[in-house]
This record gives sequence, structure tokens and C-alpha cells, in this order.
Amino acid sequence: MRFCGVDPPVELDHHLPKAIFKPLSLYAWNLVPLCEACNGAKLAGDAGKFVHAYFDIVPDVQFLQVEVSIENGGLITKYSIKDSAELAPELLTKLKFQMEALSLNSRFQKDVNTNFVAHTTGLHMAAELGGGESVSYYLRKQAAVKTRAFYRNHWRLVLLKALANHDEFCNGGFKVVLPDEQAREVADNLATRDVSS
Repeated sequence: MRFCGVDPPVELDHHLPKAIFKPLSLYAWNLVPLCEACNGAKLAGDAGKFVHAYFDIVPDVQFLQVEVSIENGGLITKYSIKDSAELAPELLTKLKFQMEALSLNSRFQKDVNTNFVAHTTGLHMAAELGGGESVSYYLRKQAAVKTRAFYRNHWRLVLLKALANHDEFCNGGFKVVLPDEQAREVADNLATRDVSS
């Protein structure tokens, strides 16, 4: 289990602090694999405020959402936990606390534009073949692939679904965020050749 879905788990966290619960310091159910950033941000005194990877049952419902905008050539995201999600109040509180305590919004944002570069060619090809509708279709298909690889509330999957429904992004906004440098080079070369002829 990853708390963030950004970095791989490389450390074991003592969910119940070993300074207070010494007998549980080596108990397997108290050791939770985390990435370095999550483990560093998670304070020992706040253990009960976090979702426990083994004991808290998180139902298979959509609770992570994202608002998307295009600003200054970048994709801006704001992730949050849905108040309307079918979650027990205590679990909802833990998820919201975890989102804030681990600075997940800013960590996801740092990875969004870098991660999304892999879709540049696919998005441009989809737009050439069928415009915004094809771009939306491409994003939905990519989301289906991520669904099999991850889980419904993984930040990348949630982003793909949000972008598939984002008219501005699908109808050319993606070109601002992900310009196709190869296409631009070809167009520039053709323009140069036409001028010199």
C-alpha cells in the first residue's frame, strides 16, 4: 500500500510509535511500507489520524477528485476528497487529514506535467484523427489501462478521467500544455523549404 501513489515504498513506518508502543515495534501489522516523503511527513503523534493500510477498510467507491485548469502553459490540478463519497465519517476525516498532512496536492502537482509528457504523441495523433472527441476517447482508454494497473482512486487515473471530460483540454488545450515539438520541427522545415524554393 502506498500512502501517496507517487514514490515507491522504501521504508517501514511504525503506525503506532515505537517510543510509546515498544512491544509492537517489530509486530508486522504495525509496520507499514511508505515512501521516504510520506514517512518523513507523518508525525509519530498523529498515527490514529491516518488511514491504516491493514486495519481500515476503504470501500471501493470514488472518493478522490480533481479540478483541472490550464494556466501559463501548464496543467494545474487541485485534488480533494469528495464530501459526498459513501464513506464512514471517521474514514472521510482520516483521508482528508492524510491529504493535508502528506502535502499530496502539491506532490501530485509536481508529478502531473512530468508524468503527462508520455501522452504527447498519443494526444496529438488522436486530435489529428478525430479532434476533441478522439482526444477524450484516447484519455478514457488510457484511464481503463490505469484502472487495471492501479486502483480507482489513484491520482493518475483520476486525472485521466477528469481530462477526458474537460472540453477545453480535449479541444486543443492540451497543445498548450504538451506542444508536439516533432510536428513543429517538421512544419518549420517545410516552411523553410517553401521559402527558399
